[in-house]
Amino acid sequence: MTDEVRQSLLKSISSDRRIIVQAPCQHIYRLSDSIIFPGGEMPEPAKNYVGARKEEISGLNEELSDLKKKLTTGFETKSIDVTIGKVMEKVVPALASFPYQPRDCRPLFEPIDYIAFIGLSGGAVNGIDFFEIKTGEARLSGVQKQIKAAVEDGDVRIERCGDG
Repeated sequence: MTDEVRQSLLKSISSDRRIIVQAPCQHIYRLSDSIIFPGGEMPEPAKNYVGARKEEISGLNEELSDLKKKLTTGFETKSIDVTIGKVMEKVVPALASFPYQPRDCRPLFEPIDYIAFIGLSGGAVNGIDFFEIKTGEARLSGVQKQIKAAVEDGDVRIERCGDG
């Protein structure tokens, strides 16, 4: 087939609006909306289109990379915060600024960090406090909020189990 015949055939196919094609990506379109050319050097409009798509993909890849970094940094920061919080909840009773007598406190750690039997170390318990140690931006969990609500509503009992 000569170049002249090939060019004529491509021109005829590319101008016929009745020809519908489906791309490998399943996109369906009119062949006449495409830039059709024989193998070899791409025409300038096709080069421009491909270049624009490559730039678009490069930009999307950069956005994805930035998002991955942000997510990774966020998870690392959160992990460090949680670890610091776990350590702090164990050492806080030893700090001078701690509002309870350390010997009045008993660790629970889950779901609430401590229960303080106020006055226990002096021989007379005159109150009981549940308390949770939080660092940074930490908030009460859903279960901790439920426990707080139960205490505030007076829905707290003492039960005795066993013989005697």
